[in-house]
Amino acid sequence: MDDKNVASSRPEAGQKLLFRRKRITDIAVIILGCLIFALSYNLFMRRSHIVPGGVTGMASLINRLTGFSSTGLIIVLLNIPLFALAFRRLGLEFIVYSLLGTLLSAAFIDLLSFLPTIKTEPLIATLFGGAMSGLGLGLIFARGATTGGSDIAARLLKLHFRNMPIGALSVCVNLVVVISAGLVFRDINAALYTTILETAASYTIDKIIYGASNATVAYIISSKEAEVVNAINEVLQRGTTLLKATGAFTGDDRRVILCAVKRHQVAALKSLVLTLDPAAFVIVTRAREVLGNGFDTYSDVSL
Repeated sequence: MDDKNVASSRPEAGQKLLFRRKRITDIAVIILGCLIFALSYNLFMRRSHIVPGGVTGMASLINRLTGFSSTGLIIVLLNIPLFALAFRRLGLEFIVYSLLGTLLSAAFIDLLSFLPTIKTEPLIATLFGGAMSGLGLGLIFARGATTGGSDIAARLLKLHFRNMPIGALSVCVNLVVVISAGLVFRDINAALYTTILETAASYTIDKIIYGASNATVAYIISSKEAEVVNAINEVLQRGTTLLKATGAFTGDDRRVILCAVKRHQVAALKSLVLTLDPAAFVIVTRAREVLGNGFDTYSDVSL
């Protein structure tokens, strides 16, 4: 093998290793998320009138109505038609990861059923249960998987409503569970607690997924444009974009430096700019999400 072939094979081997590490990390995080979700169900919901959303909630209601002992098995059975529907739209990797998430969460729910439900005020249990389940689901969602059920339905809806947060879509899908909980328990409080739980879970999911980007955008107007751009590129290792602008009052043509940085770099960015140009005009704003060039990546099934 000549030197050229050896050199070309090295990047490919490095990419394969990176891809393998990502897969291992993804699976580990999915397992952790499933465990947290199952703990939230058994500690705060299993033996109370608090019902989680989605297929897990429907399985819980069926369990209460029929007395069938395995909530996990009911979850798996209810998910079969949803996986069949999602197979063509969401891709093989998503299906495999979600199947892993569904089976693990169902298994953990049954395996941890011996845990006693924490006895506390219903509202406290609802808030903590929602936040904890949202933490588990957020970790699973962030790795491109779901626990099946309404999570898959939310993913399918996301393909058509890209501007809506995934947590909000999950709430819409879970309304049927809220109504069912009120009917099964014949108690409006059950429906209200389920609504609060889903809201807390949705908030936590969105914070984990969209807050994880940790991105901030800065707009900078400086008379020392070249020095500021070079410093940002070299010191912070961040790219910049120059935007054409005109002062509304002065009519002067200026260029605005646009830069996206991680939140922990904001202080360094401001210090850097103001050191080079104390008269610089700087606007720093939080970005919900930044895709590409050192930040997050996007695909058809991404969040």
